[in-house]
Amino acid sequence: MLSAGMTISANRRAVVCAAAAGVGLALACSTSPRSRTGPPFRVVERWVDRFDRGQAASPDDRDAGLAATAQLRWTAAEIARHWTRATVGRGATFRSPRLDVGTVDDLEALAVMLHPGTSRAILLWNDQPALSRADYTKNRRDLLPRPDQPSRVVVRTKDIRGDTASPFRYLFVHLPDATRPDAVIDAIAVVRRAELFDVKSAGRARLAIAGEIRDVAYNAASTIEWPVDVPPRAELRIGFHAGRQAAATAATVTYASVTFTAGGETTAVFDTTTAAEGWRDIRAALPAGPGHRPPDGRSRRRACERPLVRSDDRGAVDGAPPNVVLYVVDALRADRLGAYGSPKKTSPFLDDLARRSLLFRRSYAAASWTKPSVATLLTSLFPHTHRLGARYYTDPLPDAVPTLQRALRDTGYVTAQFSANALAGTLSNLDRGFDQTMAPDAFATAGSAPGAKISAGALNARLLPWVDAHADDTFFVYVQSLEPHEPRAPTPPGRDPFDAYDAGVSINDREIGRLYQHLVDLGLASRTLFIVTSDHGEAFGEHGQWGHGLSVHEEEVRVPLIVHWPGTIAPAIVDEPVSLVDVLPTVLDYCQVSFDPAHVQGRSLVPGSHAGQTRRPLLTTRFVYPEDIDVQGADHMESQALVDFPWKLIATDADPKREPRYELYDLSRDPLEHDNRAAAEPDRVRRLAAALTTVLQAQAAARTRFLEAYGSPALEPRRVPSRDVLEQLKSLGYIR
Repeated sequence: MLSAGMTISANRRAVVCAAAAGVGLALACSTSPRSRTGPPFRVVERWVDRFDRGQAASPDDRDAGLAATAQLRWTAAEIARHWTRATVGRGATFRSPRLDVGTVDDLEALAVMLHPGTSRAILLWNDQPALSRADYTKNRRDLLPRPDQPSRVVVRTKDIRGDTASPFRYLFVHLPDATRPDAVIDAIAVVRRAELFDVKSAGRARLAIAGEIRDVAYNAASTIEWPVDVPPRAELRIGFHAGRQAAATAATVTYASVTFTAGGETTAVFDTTTAAEGWRDIRAALPAGPGHRPPDGRSRRRACERPLVRSDDRGAVDGAPPNVVLYVVDALRADRLGAYGSPKKTSPFLDDLARRSLLFRRSYAAASWTKPSVATLLTSLFPHTHRLGARYYTDPLPDAVPTLQRALRDTGYVTAQFSANALAGTLSNLDRGFDQTMAPDAFATAGSAPGAKISAGALNARLLPWVDAHADDTFFVYVQSLEPHEPRAPTPPGRDPFDAYDAGVSINDREIGRLYQHLVDLGLASRTLFIVTSDHGEAFGEHGQWGHGLSVHEEEVRVPLIVHWPGTIAPAIVDEPVSLVDVLPTVLDYCQVSFDPAHVQGRSLVPGSHAGQTRRPLLTTRFVYPEDIDVQGADHMESQALVDFPWKLIATDADPKREPRYELYDLSRDPLEHDNRAAAEPDRVRRLAAALTTVLQAQAAARTRFLEAYGSPALEPRRVPSRDVLEQLKSLGYIR
């Protein structure tokens, strides 16, 4: 029988302990109010945040612990003796013995200790004893030693592409410039997930179970013990997972037993048993009463998922910050909604919502495809500063970059991401800062084809129960749906090419309406900031292009922006052009969260918040798809646009050695950009081109500051998609 016990003692200061005998157990604790109609609770402390304040082992110590604990570990000499050697082109290749690891789901990391030097190596993996050319391309990690000192490379499970149902059987190491392993490598370790909890030094991990991702803190001890403030009228919330091995056994699994000790008396809070897989959240009221402060001592921690302790802010309901729902409809161009002029009845809910909201008539995405655009949305940094998507589909945002979700989480919000598009989350490290992330894998259904597009209904099937469970919390939910995005049903000859697209808009409109009505039914709508927008639009041949990420014309970069908070935000229509870079400061302003203007490039759109400020031109960019960077041709040129309403200048770099090709449009008279005024108004082109140059120079300076503060995403391990996610990227049109 697998068992876990948790003990909470004392009134104001308490010790939380959890004992775990099994593999993969993760505990999450929070307090919340006992009634949905009660006031929201405020987070006092997240236990795992103590790791962020220096109590955790450093990443180097943690990774060293992982490698040292692994049972499957070989020195360079052992590789030379026990691995099978082959010659592949230049250098030598060594193949491990067959590994008894299980699947990728059972693997925690691959760790390679590198000898100082200049020779490189390539680490590869496969479920077969031979590598095809395709395997050599996709299942690999380049190992670049430091010339002056030993170094370590750790490849995490999330960075290993592979079918999670397929066995993980063989490792390969290829030495292009050497014939002996000890010329490059000191040791290689395969760390199984079961061994994660045997690491002697404490640390943190990002644990994915069936597509649901949470942060955990862990160490080798068999208990979790932590002093914590316990407020009155508190409720404990525990999220846990016992692991695949435990769930597969016939024996009943005891997940958690919680007791509360006060005044020398112990009260059982709950004792629950189950053998179900996946995360499970338990809620139980904590009794009040006098207690004692436990003796100080070294805390012992094991697999504790980011716990929360909240206080009940009774009497402080007026002016309390709102919940936040940020709903991004992927590839939704503004003019396909009735609120933005569409004559079709495709969006009855959003049209009605817009009439009761702050509607921004001219809102622009910062880029015309998902990865750079969503990164801007969540960081308030333009693509030229953060550069995500500039070279790779899977480059990550550096961990230390401030994001909207982190700012809200750090002030007491429970945060969650539900994204049908991996580029908006896990493949970009944009899921960091969310307490829970539902990655695309979380929405897979039995019998669904690999890479199948996730419906807005499937998102709601996971999202609405989450809202139920957190109705008492102050929460931030980020949702990204794919309904209007390709793939879509083909358009028969003679039919309106928008038919299939508009059908997707209608379906998504209905599902957004379902979500909003759910908030109404729970009594949450009046205290929820509800924002609907898109990451980019979609072209249907208006300028000879179909899809997105191909230009900076209106059909690809003009997006809806509806900001709704009943009783607080007065309905209005704003004609001033705005950018998605403004969303982060706007949300934080409404939520009464202070932020340093030096860390953001947008500005708050709360009415009156920038009165007296000078008018600003807006920048939007194409940001060429990574696969098109080195390709020549009309569809592979970088474009920038400067919107200084009513004028819009587009600069396309047809040849880096020559002056860009300019297009100039008067959007007040020509909103569809049919009349290029560049030749007719050369003086206006020169003035706007000079302004664009000034903006781009400021972005170059901001990029330098970004690199100094956070390092380059190119230096971070890229997020390698699973086969299912890779198929999804293909089906969505990112990889052609």
